[in-house]
Formats: sequence, structure tokens, C-alpha cells
Amino acid sequence: SSTDKRIELYGQFYDDTQILGSKTALDSLKHTNTWYNRYLYGKSIQLSNIGQNMSSLISYFINKLPFIIFFYLPVFALFIWLLYMRHPFNYMEHLIFVFHLQSLCFVLYSIALILNIIGVPEVIYSIASLIFLFYLYKALRKFYAQGRFKTIVKFILINFVFLILAGIGVILAFIV
Repeated sequence: SSTDKRIELYGQFYDDTQILGSKTALDSLKHTNTWYNRYLYGKSIQLSNIGQNMSSLISYFINKLPFIIFFYLPVFALFIWLLYMRHPFNYMEHLIFVFHLQSLCFVLYSIALILNIIGVPEVIYSIASLIFLFYLYKALRKFYAQGRFKTIVKFILINFVFLILAGIGVILAFIV
């Protein structure tokens, strides 16, 4: 599309000239100085910089994480509410359950990060993930009081939806 071509052109122009100011760049390219063109130029600079430095990509998403989570958790709670519609819980109880799970996730990864800074190998993140997944299964089983088979099926479905929503959140954070 024309937008993709423009982003590619702006990215190439930035790589060649290293001009950060969108107004100056658009004047040099003889493009109109519209909000949309300035936005595209800024995004092309971000794409160019991210391609050169993976740590800037990680830093970018860590900075956007609170916004992703703020909008993401209520949607995830809505999905769980729909999945467990036959249970007597209302949406707010599912939302509190999701916040509880997210809090545990933050605690586990915070501990893993501290241990990693101290010198424990990065396998600690995998261990934290396994602990969280085990806890999630047990919490679903206890909170919703269902059998093993139903809980495992819903556990797999919830994790699949979690990955989809996380991917959408990352894409939206990158667009914003």
C-alpha cells in the first residue's frame, strides 16, 4: 500500500540522513507537512532504531506495559466470565480473580529479575513461568470447582486466548 511505501521511504531517508525532525525531513522530501506524514516519519524512525538495537525494542515494550495491562486485563476477565458463564460469579469477581493472577505473575517475575541481577542464570524466568502456570491451573480448579478434564481444557483455552490478547496488546502498543 502507499502507507507501507511511505514508511519504507521515510526509513531509508532517515538511515541516509539521520534527520530526526519530521518537519525538516518532510520539507527535504517535498512531502506535505501533515499530522499523518509526521506520524509515519516518527514511526519509521522507531522501526529503524529498533532494527538496529534489540534492547530498545525491549525497553519500548516495558515502558508501554502498564498501558497494555490496563486495557488488557478487563478484556481477559470478560473472556473468563464468558467461559464460566454458568457459574454464579459476576464479572467483577472474575476481574478480581484476574488481578490476583496478574499480581502473582508480577511477584514471580520480580523475584526472577532480582535473582537474575544477583547472578542466577536466566533459566529462572522459565522456572517462574512454570510456577505461574501450575498456580493458574490450581487456582482455576479451586476457584471454579470443576473436574480435572474441564479445568485442563479451559486452562488450555485460557492460555491460548491470553497469547492472542497479549499479541494484540503488543501490536496496539507498537502502533500507539
